[in-house]
Amino acid sequence: MVWLNLAAAGFPAVTVAFRCGYAPGWDRSPRAPWGRPAYAQPMVPARPDRRSSELREVAGSWLQGPPRRATGYPGERLGLPPTGRGSIASFGERLAAVIVDLAVSSLVGFALVRPSTVSAEQQWNLVSVAVFVLTTGLLAFTTGRTLGMRLTHLQIVRLDGGTVGPRVFVRQLLVALLVPALIWNSDRRGMHDRACHTAVVRVG
Repeated sequence: MVWLNLAAAGFPAVTVAFRCGYAPGWDRSPRAPWGRPAYAQPMVPARPDRRSSELREVAGSWLQGPPRRATGYPGERLGLPPTGRGSIASFGERLAAVIVDLAVSSLVGFALVRPSTVSAEQQWNLVSVAVFVLTTGLLAFTTGRTLGMRLTHLQIVRLDGGTVGPRVFVRQLLVALLVPALIWNSDRRGMHDRACHTAVVRVG
């Protein structure tokens, strides 16, 4: 390679800077003397930041949702069977039960309000939600099952083996809000179940 000797033209500083900055084999670190080729040692990979890797792991697990186990099934860590009576209900079974309960509540609300205007329709929606919370909560409190759960052979049970109790009304309110009921963990328990220490299992 032909080097441009700018020092002869009155630019010694430029010549040194050109060699140190662009010439192959010249050490660019400040420890090397100016104007002398000093081949640098091989670059050592930077040690990964432990905190950054932990943050990436947490962010990745949050984006990917609940951790998936290579083996096991929903409800295993709760001591429930994988299939049959007492196993965790599937999403489709629970959705079918909720649709039945919502349909019945809407019919009752329509009979009570008989909406004919926009304001009456809004009132119908509120009445239907109130009917849903009260009727499903009352049935779950007394029998552990709503009307839709009876048709789909499901039941609400407490994980400690006790009765559901009046807290089930809070559970049904969270179901009516939809979003808490859709945030599941690996055992198919939404926020409404985790708040009340309950689970929905098959009974048939």
